[in-house]
Amino acid sequence: MTTPDGLVAPTPTRERFVDSVPLGMCVLDERGCILQVSPGLLGSLGFRPEQLIGQAFGPLLPHGMRLALVRGHRQLIEQGGVLQGECVLLDGQGHARAMLLEACRLDADAGDRRVLVVLVDIGARKARERELQERNRVLARMAAADSLTGLYNRRRTLEVLQRLLRAANRYQRPLVVAMIDLDDFKGVNDRHGHVVGDEVLVAFARLLKTLSRDSDCAGRIGGEEFLLVLPESDCDGASRLLDRLREACQSLRFSAPGLRINFSAGLYSRRPGDAITTLLRHADQALYAAKRQGRARQCVWPTD
Repeated sequence: MTTPDGLVAPTPTRERFVDSVPLGMCVLDERGCILQVSPGLLGSLGFRPEQLIGQAFGPLLPHGMRLALVRGHRQLIEQGGVLQGECVLLDGQGHARAMLLEACRLDADAGDRRVLVVLVDIGARKARERELQERNRVLARMAAADSLTGLYNRRRTLEVLQRLLRAANRYQRPLVVAMIDLDDFKGVNDRHGHVVGDEVLVAFARLLKTLSRDSDCAGRIGGEEFLLVLPESDCDGASRLLDRLREACQSLRFSAPGLRINFSAGLYSRRPGDAITTLLRHADQALYAAKRQGRARQCVWPTD
């Protein structure tokens, strides 16, 4: 049966079915034009029937998806089968709507071939998925971060060190670890209180993060103890960074008048086959050598 404008009209049975279901459905002809659209799809997209009937289905999709639609539609017309997947449709306001699509061929009595498309709006589900993903990212950051300073916590720092060490050992690349300890931090807490002590830790951590490279890993691994991992660096380069950090510490100001801070550090450069325990042990030994020599300095393992 043909309509006055030359379009092939759907059969009465199919017409009643499509018009009665609450789902988003439409019927396409062999050219990909819309012959019929359900009230559910009209309501979901915000169109009137006359805006879609007789129009090509393609413009309802973003440009990047239209070629895939043409190929899928042609495959269904020629070979049959079922097409399933997710897509995006543009509603009456031009806003993108995430949809779950399932399409199959309908063979009419007269030999005309149609494509039935069923669409389910999954925008709310996608929004929940995005919310869950963002929540998981936040939780992952919280689990990896020291709650006071925002640097990596001990567990995450050692995980990153293990990964960087594995790569350095595999490709025989340089890697340095610096164990850093704030000098007389207990005295800061005893004289000025823990609130000021927290100020010191936060300010020092911010400097450490600012002055280190993006490829470096800075973490707080104990009360006033920090670990800096420097891939693709040697002890001379790490020592220059610590000199800049020490100089910057002298510019810090705290709520306790006259308070100045400094630190001691121990450096160790990876040797072939080193395990993570070796790096930490030697960096720690170099740190204690710096403490014995009067603090406010860095020492390199092996020390004299």
